Amino acid sequence: MNIEIKVSRSDFRSVLKKLKIANKPMKYGEAVISFDSNELCFQAQGVEVQIHAEGYWPGKARVSLFNLNPLLRLLRLLPAQDPILIRYQDNKLFVQSYTMPCIWQDISPEFVEIPIDIPWTEILKLRYRYTEPQLISSGIMPKLVAAEDKLNNLIIAASKLLKPAGISEDDLHRLAEKKLRNDSE
Repeated sequence: MNIEIKVSRSDFRSVLKKLKIANKPMKYGEAVISFDSNELCFQAQGVEVQIHAEGYWPGKARVSLFNLNPLLRLLRLLPAQDPILIRYQDNKLFVQSYTMPCIWQDISPEFVEIPIDIPWTEILKLRYRYTEPQLISSGIMPKLVAAEDKLNNLIIAASKLLKPAGISEDDLHRLAEKKLRNDSE
């Protein structure tokens, strides 16, 4: 899988501006680029800037501030393309066509293995056994979302039948969550 992130041109420009203003000419130290919950985070010399991003970035890219300086100088010359593609490959960080050396620190979550024929009711329990990054990186999230949708539809149907007894849809959701959580331990 390609390690790459897409960010809006205007957001990326604002990151570069903030880093440039906060860190006059930079020769020593490093900038760290990480990704969590659709937020790309840039950290350099005590400054942290986060912007919305989409993609796959299971680690931290560490870039020498000396190597980042030319990119900051190109602030006015950013490519017209939107979104801007930032990617890592072979110890290099690419921002569109600009390349700089970097060190990659892998922080990939542990891979989750499941049987091919796992019942949808067992897939529901995975939410309580593993972290979301583990489920996403293992490719399980689409199956989990489908199982949760199926459960939700069943709860809606059951709540209509149980409404005369004073049992609401929320009551059934709480009951299902408690049961799944207990069965997951």
